[in-house]
Amino acid sequence: MNRLVKPSIISQENVLVLLVPAILYYSLVHLFGMFWCILILSAYGCFVSIYSTRKSIVAFFFALFGLIEWMVSLHVPVTLIETFPQFSLMASALQIGLIMLVFSFLRFPLPMLLAEATYDHLKALNRQFPDEYLRMWQKISAMWITSFAAKAALFYFTLSAPAEQVHWMGILLGWPLYCMLILVSIIFVNAKVLSFYRESLTSEGNRTHINGHFF
Repeated sequence: MNRLVKPSIISQENVLVLLVPAILYYSLVHLFGMFWCILILSAYGCFVSIYSTRKSIVAFFFALFGLIEWMVSLHVPVTLIETFPQFSLMASALQIGLIMLVFSFLRFPLPMLLAEATYDHLKALNRQFPDEYLRMWQKISAMWITSFAAKAALFYFTLSAPAEQVHWMGILLGWPLYCMLILVSIIFVNAKVLSFYRESLTSEGNRTHINGHFF
């Protein structure tokens, strides 16, 4: 269980899979715009897929995120974003929640894919407890989707709020929210994995008891 609670953060895999796509996304958007950001991240995803197909999901996720944001920006009037700065924050939360919802319906919850891309030992749990494992990640994904939906709703109901309040809301509902969701997800995964093993040991003990009784 310590491997779940205290994973190795600084590693070649984590840098390639998580850190590089995140830095590329925010850097390329500001330097070259969303269009080139999408192209470069897609190319990076193809490159990483040579190294590991599953690990390339993060790069493609950022590229998909950028593609949706770019399409939204093309169809939303600039005056609307200037008048209501929280509109872009609301749209961003909605698009993340929508992407996660689609992946959940496809039985590939994004939190599961991102976790497995970083920590290979989680795949063993998938092989050992396939149904329980998927349900666990679907619940975690539902928690993330609900959080982003609530975030979008909060920005929607504060469209008339002053710019300073919107600024602080954007900060508080940014990385602090992500960190809280990650922490709660880790705690939940640890608790569920422990219950998996306890149930497995209990069922094995019952079978041993039955075998001993009849034979």
